This record gives sequence, C-alpha cells and structure tokens, in this order.
Amino acid sequence: MSQTSPIETSTGSGSRTSTEGWRSPMPAVPFLTVREAAELLRVSPTRVRHLIYFGHLKAEKVGPLWLLPKDEMRRYQGQRRQRHVES
Repeated sequence: MSQTSPIETSTGSGSRTSTEGWRSPMPAVPFLTVREAAELLRVSPTRVRHLIYFGHLKAEKVGPLWLLPKDEMRRYQGQRRQRHVES
C-alpha cells in the first residue's frame, strides 16, 4: 500500500506532482529583515540597526538575523509621519 504526499496525485498510469489544491503549511511571515525594513524606510541597513539598538524600533534576534514585526514598522512610520507634520 503506497501513500501519496499532499502534492502528489495518483493517475491511472502512475503518479504526478501537482500543487493544485495544496496549501503551504507556513502562513505569510509577519516580519521584515533589516534589509527589507531599510528599503521600506528608505534608509541604510546600518541606520535600521541603530534604530533597533537605541530602542526606536522593536526587533527580535533570531540567530544572526534581526527580525522586525510588520506592525512595529507601521507604528514607526506613523510616528515618523506625525513628527514630520508637526515640524
């Protein structure tokens, strides 16, 4: 008795691989890397690391990477816009 994986479907002449009807077990990642955050903010990755270090941005260290929650980026961008408007 053979078992097929979620992406393999059986046909009369054998099996084929298909992604139709298959969902990834990983949800969309709610984090950005330092490089992605830098592109979004239009600053250098070094500047993003400084913002993390001095507590202006919240981030999580995962191995060698800093990951910034997307919600945190939205908060920071709103705060940044507010300061710009008040100036």
